[in-house]
Amino acid sequence: AGGIAARSHGGGGAEEPAAEFARVFAQGALPDDVPEVNIAAALDGAGMIGVVDLVLAVGLAPSRNEARRLITHGAVRLDEAKITDPAARVPAPQGGVLRVGKRGFARLLTAAAHEPDTA
Repeated sequence: AGGIAARSHGGGGAEEPAAEFARVFAQGALPDDVPEVNIAAALDGAGMIGVVDLVLAVGLAPSRNEARRLITHGAVRLDEAKITDPAARVPAPQGGVLRVGKRGFARLLTAAAHEPDTA
């Protein structure tokens, strides 16, 4: 595997992908490049969202049934707290991290997107 990484990332770059892999999968740490997803439109007035809707909103499950299955099997965590009830409604913390399975990550953005000031 190191030879493949060396060819794809240049001569000495094999150590960085290997270290990232070990840190994320062996140690359970967050990857360096967690994608950010704005879910402000999906939140209710109290800043809450159903966990099935949350998994779908960030794109970490292809369907409601798959999202429910992942939740009941314990594969969904919000800021490292395991969620196992598909009927649960959870607060969506700004900057919180949703983890689905071993490879699905999303950093939650809850502020409404707006145009930057140009004046």
